[in-house]
Amino acid sequence: MSVPEGFRFHTPDDPLDERARWALTRIFKLAPAVVDDLLADPDRRTLMRVADDGTLAGFVVFKDYKNVLLAPDNAFIARDDKELLAAPGLKVYSFEQIWYRDGDFDMERIVREVLPAMSEVLAGEALRHALVCLLPQGDGTRRLREILEELGFRLNPNVYCDYRLPMSQVPAVADDLPDAPEGLDLRSFEDAPEPALLADTFNRIFSGGEQVIDGAMVEAMLALPSFARDLSMWVARDGRVAGFVWLYRSSPTVAKLSLVGTDPDFRGQGLVLRCTPMLMRALERAGIEALTFTIQGDNKEPARIATALGVAPYQRRQTYIRAR
Repeated sequence: MSVPEGFRFHTPDDPLDERARWALTRIFKLAPAVVDDLLADPDRRTLMRVADDGTLAGFVVFKDYKNVLLAPDNAFIARDDKELLAAPGLKVYSFEQIWYRDGDFDMERIVREVLPAMSEVLAGEALRHALVCLLPQGDGTRRLREILEELGFRLNPNVYCDYRLPMSQVPAVADDLPDAPEGLDLRSFEDAPEPALLADTFNRIFSGGEQVIDGAMVEAMLALPSFARDLSMWVARDGRVAGFVWLYRSSPTVAKLSLVGTDPDFRGQGLVLRCTPMLMRALERAGIEALTFTIQGDNKEPARIATALGVAPYQRRQTYIRAR
C-alpha cells in the first residue's frame, strides 16, 4: 500500500504508538475512551498527518459504509445512487471528519491535501472506491463545497435534517408505565431476536423483501462497541419482529437514533409512536441528556415522530459523492 509522504495510515490491526496516543488525548483533547472507540471500529480507517518534526499535526477519519448503503433511512445516499454504489468490488467510504491542531487550520489547504491522500491509500485497498462527504448547507461551508466539486465530487440532491432533543424538554415518564403497549411484546436488544429473523425484517422494510443483508451482517452491526443494546428496542407482534429502533452512544450522555423501521405488514398502526414513551423512559434511566437523529428529506415516519416530540431540525445537510 502506498501512503503519501507526510501521512501515516492506521487500521484497528495496527498498534498506536504512545506518542500518537498522547497527541490525540492532549493536543486534540479526545477522551481516552473516544480514542479507543475511534481506532477500534473495524469499519473505520484513520489517516494521520505528520508534521516535519515528526509530531502529529492532524488526522482524518473515514468509514466503510458498504454494509449500510442499502438502508435508505440510515445511509447518507439517495436512492438514485444505490445502483452505482452497490456495484460489486466497489469500496465505499464516508469521509467523517478532519482534525488539525490549533494554529494549523487552513481548511482549503487541508482538504486539497487530504482527499487526494485518502484516494491514494484507498487505491491500495481496492481497484475501485467511492468517497462520500456529508456537509451542512449554508454560507459557512460554501467554499468547502466548491472545493469538493473542483476535486470531482458531485452533489447529491437529497437533503438530511439533523435534530437534537435535550431530554430536559421531555416530561418525566411515570414509573407505572407498562413495559409494552397492550398487544405488543417490546424488548431491548439485551434480549435480541435471532439475527436471521431481524435480517428478514430489515430486508422487508428497506429493500422490499430482496435480501441485502443476512444474519451475519446483523451480528456484526450489533457487535459494534457503540451500539446501545440497553436502549435499542424491537417489538414483536403475532410471533414476528414487527419493527425496531437502533441507537448508538456517541458519548456517555448522548444517544444517536440511527435506524427506525416498521415491517410493511404492521405499518399504519402507530407502533413506533406507541412505543416512544418506553424508549424515553429507557433514556432517562440511562442518564442520557440528549437524543440526536438525522432524517432523510422524504422519510415521513421519523419526521412524524420528531413533530410529536416537539423538536425541529437545527441543520440541513447534503452529500457529495466521488466514485473512481
